[in-house]
Amino acid sequence: MKTIINKTYKPEKIEKVQVEIFGQEYTLKSKEASVEYIIMLANYVDAKMKDLSQQLNQKIPLSQLAVLTALNIADELFQERNKTTEEELIITKTRQLIQLLDEGILGDPII
Repeated sequence: MKTIINKTYKPEKIEKVQVEIFGQEYTLKSKEASVEYIIMLANYVDAKMKDLSQQLNQKIPLSQLAVLTALNIADELFQERNKTTEEELIITKTRQLIQLLDEGILGDPII
């Protein structure tokens, strides 16, 4: 007879934290992020919403402000991704130039 070992299921720990974003209370949950990280993200979004609200200098519905803030944050993300891609391209080209210089210098006969 075959014995089956019953493994006890251990659910992942779910982090819960109360945050305030632009005057609204939210309970956020995460299986992977720490409480500190969740608070940091919430504070970032809150600051971005407040900044944008002040820049607009007019009252707009919260949902519109949230969408505009999300677009601004998405823009930041895409700009950072482009920077990384450009930096990687520069590093690759620099390595190629160094290799060409090394080959040229080492390949030249000594006069």
